[in-house]
Amino acid sequence: MSCSRTTIVCCGFIAAAFVPGPVSIAEAQIFIGPPRERVVESRRPTHGYSGFVRYGARQYYCDYMRYPNRSCSVDRAGRERCRVTGWRMVQRCN
Repeated sequence: MSCSRTTIVCCGFIAAAFVPGPVSIAEAQIFIGPPRERVVESRRPTHGYSGFVRYGARQYYCDYMRYPNRSCSVDRAGRERCRVTGWRMVQRCN
């Protein structure tokens, strides 16, 4: 099975994006360049890095938001019941 260099790099980035946990300044530096986004799926709410990252003469601001993943169903009475099944943390740097 042969893989192109682009495929390997993309798969590595996707695998790194799903590692839960806090984001350090060193990890935030992967966002250097144009505005980037990192998405982490986890069972519990995770924290991202919020603040300025300095790289050379440029300075970027990173912030994150957490969104609940909901699972909804309708009971016999016709009411919709929803529960939180996990969390999605989205971190953007620009």
